[in-house]
Amino acid sequence: LGVVTAYEGASAEDIETRITKTLENQLSPLPNIKEVSSISDENFSVISLRFEWGTNLDEAANDVRQSLDFAQERLPEDAERPILVKFDLSMMPILFFGITAEKSYPKLRDIVDEQFADPLKRLPGVAMTLILGGLTREIQVEVDRKRLEAYHLPIDHLVRTLAAENITQPAGNLKVGLTDYILRVPGEFRKVEEIGQVVIGQSRGGSPIYLKDVAEIEDSFKDIDRRVRIGRRQGLLVMVQKQSGANTVTVADRVKKALPQIVAGLPEDVEVATVMDTSLFIKRSIRNLTETLLFALLFVMIVVWLFLREFRCSFIICLTIPFSLIVAFVVLYILGYTINVMSLSALVIAVGMVVDDAIVVYENSYRHYEKEGESKREASIFGTSEVGVAVRAATFTLMAIFFPVMFVPGITGIMFRELSLVIIIVLGASLVGAFTRTPMLASRRIPLPSIADDRKSIVSKLRGASERAFLSLEGAYRSLLRWSLGHRRSVIVSATLLFIGSLVVASQIGTEFMPTMDSGEIYGYIELPTGTRIEKTDQVMSRIESLMEAGIPEAEVIFARSGVSESGVGAFMGRRSDVNTILVGARLVPKGERERSDADVAQDLRRQIGALPGVKTIDFTQDDFMQRMMTGGVKPVQVEIYGDDIAATDSVALKVREILDKVPGLTDVIISRQPGKPELWLEVDREKAASLGLNMSQISNAVRTQFYGKTATQYREGGEEYDTFVRLREQDRTSRDDVLNAVVMTPFGELVPVRNFATIREEMGPLTIQRKDQIRVVNVGGGLYRRSLGDVVGDIKEGLKEIQTPPG
Repeated sequence: LGVVTAYEGASAEDIETRITKTLENQLSPLPNIKEVSSISDENFSVISLRFEWGTNLDEAANDVRQSLDFAQERLPEDAERPILVKFDLSMMPILFFGITAEKSYPKLRDIVDEQFADPLKRLPGVAMTLILGGLTREIQVEVDRKRLEAYHLPIDHLVRTLAAENITQPAGNLKVGLTDYILRVPGEFRKVEEIGQVVIGQSRGGSPIYLKDVAEIEDSFKDIDRRVRIGRRQGLLVMVQKQSGANTVTVADRVKKALPQIVAGLPEDVEVATVMDTSLFIKRSIRNLTETLLFALLFVMIVVWLFLREFRCSFIICLTIPFSLIVAFVVLYILGYTINVMSLSALVIAVGMVVDDAIVVYENSYRHYEKEGESKREASIFGTSEVGVAVRAATFTLMAIFFPVMFVPGITGIMFRELSLVIIIVLGASLVGAFTRTPMLASRRIPLPSIADDRKSIVSKLRGASERAFLSLEGAYRSLLRWSLGHRRSVIVSATLLFIGSLVVASQIGTEFMPTMDSGEIYGYIELPTGTRIEKTDQVMSRIESLMEAGIPEAEVIFARSGVSESGVGAFMGRRSDVNTILVGARLVPKGERERSDADVAQDLRRQIGALPGVKTIDFTQDDFMQRMMTGGVKPVQVEIYGDDIAATDSVALKVREILDKVPGLTDVIISRQPGKPELWLEVDREKAASLGLNMSQISNAVRTQFYGKTATQYREGGEEYDTFVRLREQDRTSRDDVLNAVVMTPFGELVPVRNFATIREEMGPLTIQRKDQIRVVNVGGGLYRRSLGDVVGDIKEGLKEIQTPPG
């Protein structure tokens, strides 16, 4: 479970102190909590709650909601209500659409919301859609500070007045004659122009002071602190998420089927492109596994025929394969499983084992018929009963190997439970078939090749040649067996040495949790120096897009996004967003149509982007959304450093990074806590402030409203709500003197400049503060490129032995 809390305009340390710690203290005592981790970023607090395996998340979510209700009273007034997010691997995004426009761009977000996202939400299986980017309408009230001071009014008074003037309230009912009237006082603004006509006070001469006298009211858009482009055209992204339990491929196909009709209703200049489609990877994986399964069936039949050299025998034995597969499909259907990568992998693994029992039973029945001179019926009965115990023991031994896997807890159990179940079902079905169908068919169809036939047809000649070859092989084996029995000590010593040698070789084989897969998509995160403005970030992003167009001919679609996250959910997956961060991505053509893998494409692009001036860090670690959600954004290789002292932990993190940079096969080494962002601290003299009747809350709220702004009320139009945002105009908030010239209303009705009781000093604050189990933590991690996880981790452990960690 996750908890996201937005507190716009706050630094990472403010978020940690005022929101994250408050919520952690309330949530940590909950039952079955295994781990509490958090990220305090600018504007957002993100807390991840991991529970013990088997915990009922619905009940846990109810406990979390109750704790959040208790904590709400302790949060800042301007902070938004914490949002509880339930992360389910089955609910991960399945589609990303990139939507671009030229003339319609100013209204693109509203167009997409009403004409694109809403129809998608109504499709069966679609849980939600999320729009990223675009312009959001906002009614901006830009206040002229000098005029406001001239009328002796504080900016907080404007906020309160607007909220009080924009209200519609029922006032009861009135019975007149036979009619019962409902009294209603309609006071909401009907037009934007009415906002400027609000009376905010009276002049000394008694004339009314209107809002338009001290401020400019503009029907505009929220400040643009993010950019989104698809194919180098400005636009936005739409994420589609399926419902829990819904089939990814079915829902994605349903969405794509409805897409042409939805797109037809959009304006002509609006274009839609599919940026990411997880169903394509699933379809390709299933198609490849299906082809592998068919080839496996073919090769098994060929091998069986080569050894038995009789079509009728091969047919009887190979009938075990479809019978076992049909049984497996029936059981999967009854248990509610699907045909997926794991179930098909199990069939591929088991298809070679299902014929073993039938081969042993049939071969022994054939021997009784040919060598013992028994009838077909007798040969089938006695041949089967003779090897019955051995066949059952062999099959049950194989089943016993996979049976414990079904009870493995955690994500490993989720991944391999179905695989082991399918293999057990297929082996059980093959055992039943070997003891029933195989002897029944053998009692009727056992052939006995005649010597005369061996001299006629080509097939007969091939059979004779192969028979002589197998007899020679049997003779060689008999000689080897005779020698082994006569030299037992040599055999035992050789086997022991071979076993020891295999252990030595096994220790040299690399280890990793998940193999590297070519998903046909690449994603990269680029960071510029801290404090870089969004305009400069956008310029660098444009240059990166040019590199991608020229350097990735395999790309079908490219996209780029920079700036601040709108939801903060990305922090759950280990991704930080700020005005100096860039996300780029590309969807590649199918693997068979390109020479380079997605990792090779990312590696080449990494080198090109690294040569650009101003680029600080690059992260092209290739993983998918499922892996991100499974690990909470943890990189394939990560070192955690605990400690509340920021300077000390940062020093250790730099030493760890130096070690990781030297490890072969480790790329994109990044420290999670980046150098601080420049901050201006307003140092308040508490004694002077107290003498004026002011406290820290009054001062901070007044300064925040003037420079960041405050939503005074909601303007409603056409069934939609838009923020009415109040703050000083831009020319009154451009320098340090503007901060010191900001005024605060005292309880005595006097406007006092901030410079009378405060000074400004420049500091550096951390961009992101991570915590784990209520302790600050710094992560140093990187991605893998053409080297196994186990080998990389071994080198890192050796390097970390050289680091001396300070106390605490």
